[in-house]
Amino acid sequence: MRTLLKQFKQATLPIQTMAVGWGLIMLLLPFHAFISTWGGTTIGPVEAWKSWKEVLLAILVLVSLVPTFTDTRMRQALWSRWYNKLIIVYGALHIVSLLIVGNQTEPLVVGLSINLRIVSFFAVSQILFYYLKPPRRVVLAALLVPFVGVVVVGLLQMFVLPYDYLTWFGYDKNTTIAPFHTIDQQLDQLRYMSTLRGPNPLGAYLILPLVVALDLVRRYFAKDRLKAVVLSLVSLGGLVLLYGSHSRSAWLGFVVACGVYILLSVPLMWQKRLISIGVVGVLVAGALAFQLRGTSFVQNVILHDNPDIGPAVTSNSAHVDSAKNALGDIAERPLLGCGPGCAGPASFYDPDGINLSENYYLQVGQEVGIVGTLLFVVIILLVAKQLFEMRADALGLALFASLIGLGIANLLLHVWADDTLAYVWWGLAGYMVVQRTYKPARNRS
Repeated sequence: MRTLLKQFKQATLPIQTMAVGWGLIMLLLPFHAFISTWGGTTIGPVEAWKSWKEVLLAILVLVSLVPTFTDTRMRQALWSRWYNKLIIVYGALHIVSLLIVGNQTEPLVVGLSINLRIVSFFAVSQILFYYLKPPRRVVLAALLVPFVGVVVVGLLQMFVLPYDYLTWFGYDKNTTIAPFHTIDQQLDQLRYMSTLRGPNPLGAYLILPLVVALDLVRRYFAKDRLKAVVLSLVSLGGLVLLYGSHSRSAWLGFVVACGVYILLSVPLMWQKRLISIGVVGVLVAGALAFQLRGTSFVQNVILHDNPDIGPAVTSNSAHVDSAKNALGDIAERPLLGCGPGCAGPASFYDPDGINLSENYYLQVGQEVGIVGTLLFVVIILLVAKQLFEMRADALGLALFASLIGLGIANLLLHVWADDTLAYVWWGLAGYMVVQRTYKPARNRS
């Protein structure tokens, strides 16, 4: 910590500003939905409370231009990465799309925010950690301390608090955020969300810290049993909460992330065996689910479809229909799409109606065309490639494994559209990709 404080004092004002902003975003975002809803309904206005993170990110982007234009070495070092070049192109494509296609102001602003905050915070984080080299425990604390808070609140929701207690803090289905979620409107089948904005965002958020925490349990087990026990309890609580979210996409993403992490952590001779075990496990699980398809557990928890009391249009059929509609939109406007904000969560603000594809990649295609989707996918692949090359580092491997899991989850939901996950994951990725790549730099701007 003393080393970090020394670096901070020696850094220039822009870097200090970026460091404070990065820390605030990482520590507060997991609680943003709760804070903004409570603060917005108590003090108001709600939109101001909801937008603080975007305002802060805009400030950080502007501040980051100072070292970008004054430090040639830093600029050349980061510009040598192809994903950074493509980020500029990706941002420019959004500008072209909004100028040519356009959209109404509110959905346009929200759409630009959702799509560009990922790459913007990733770029800001790279610039920041080009100069600052914090101890790994500080970076892990930025991830795990909020994670513990989210888990504690989530477990209280599951086992102690009334199901609608969030109404005490301004939650309302029609004006802010629904105070509780259920499967097919069954109050005995609740889906928990802790301090995030919903069960699916909670499930997706939990993937990375759970992978990191489980790895730390393994590492601490032989040398610090107390820490291992504490982390084991937190991890167990996180797993219980992940189950309580009833987010099937998050379950799948977590299983894939853990599988990738374990597979790349063992010697080569064990990898083929683990793959075989995994294939057999999937087949057995599929056979069991089919055999038990008529049970309440499979219908409610796995399929989210209770034929006795569920709606005529099930969650599963809605996913298929949404994807078909999205593909139709892309085929109709393949070059520039229908403009930022016309699809995905931003379309909730669009007077023309809600347009959800239940797939983040299709959402990008709807908004900025096929080229936009290809650019985003290539950026993801290039970042994944670098993280894979850094798999000897536990955090690098955890980020790579979670990226694979989240990549699959994004096929089923607008996972990257969630602000908490977007900021936390890409903030850590920006930190990671500049580690052991450039020597610590001081006072270059």
